[in-house]
Amino acid sequence: MAVTLQVVGLYYKQPLDMGLTPGQTVNIKQVLDFAQANPQGQYALSYGVGQGAGAAYVDFIMTDINGQFSSPVSGTRYNGGQFSLTQTFTGVGKGNYTVWQYYVQDQNNQPVKLPTGAETPFETANVVQDGFTVIWRLVEICNAVPVMVGDTAVGATASEQAGLRMNARLAKVVGKPAVKA
Repeated sequence: MAVTLQVVGLYYKQPLDMGLTPGQTVNIKQVLDFAQANPQGQYALSYGVGQGAGAAYVDFIMTDINGQFSSPVSGTRYNGGQFSLTQTFTGVGKGNYTVWQYYVQDQNNQPVKLPTGAETPFETANVVQDGFTVIWRLVEICNAVPVMVGDTAVGATASEQAGLRMNARLAKVVGKPAVKA
């Protein structure tokens, strides 16, 4: 089974021959475990798991690249070394934080719908098939309260409400409404 694992920002995009039979599926954790146990040429990967609210999560991912390499995205040449990204989410709190996010693409690079609810796809849902790609990225969450930018008119259509909100935004930017109310 050939699965591609990509970690955005850590210069890691490697096909992994997991030695499984065609049609067999694995979960996300099994893909990471395989990559960690089986360095791909000059590319080694390791990761750490934390436990929160009854579910495991990826805390950090690190790559160790031996020798010069080219970015799989830009082609830019770099010297080898260790590269690491760590999430900063620690639970309920204020301010921005980072968290690891993954998604899965099928062999045609189309998004794969992942299970939701009580099942934890990272550890248990077998969603990765032959030819699929698992992509991890560290994203920043802006922990802010949304601000109402315009009045919501009771009885107005959705289009009219959107126009009111746009008008309020324009008034803030240019100092006057785009259209008269």
